[in-house]
Amino acid sequence: MKYVIELSKVVKRVVVIEASNDEEADSKMLNEDIVQDYTTVTSADCYNGWSYQTHKAISDEEDLYLSAEDIAEKYYECNIDYLNRCLFKYTASGMSAVWDDNSIQVCACVEGADCDGPSATLDFPFTKTEWEHTLEYLDEEADAMWHEWNDDEGDE
Repeated sequence: MKYVIELSKVVKRVVVIEASNDEEADSKMLNEDIVQDYTTVTSADCYNGWSYQTHKAISDEEDLYLSAEDIAEKYYECNIDYLNRCLFKYTASGMSAVWDDNSIQVCACVEGADCDGPSATLDFPFTKTEWEHTLEYLDEEADAMWHEWNDDEGDE
């Protein structure tokens, strides 16, 4: 059995910048032109400076997705290059995704809506069940949005 334990650090940064207006202050902040920097880590219930958030027990290694590559290989049995094709093809709302080493953001498409479709971000690692629930939720939300934008009021 594996345990996925989520820890966090609360970091507070206060800086002093010499500037004559907001734009100059923003520019100096982006360029790290800082007069003085006060950074503190404030974490309660510390585990070597980390705060405990939550944990979950994972009984089967195959149920745990550590990356977008894992989703492609284990869930869709495809190459990472085809992950968006599989998402589009195997979801009712034709989803797409963007990902990095830390998370994946999945977005559903809603035809005929003048707004963005529903989306969700999952932080790695997560389970197959969490993945499936997210896809199901997004499909349901996209369907509801489609009806909201496309059903005529007289048809109800």
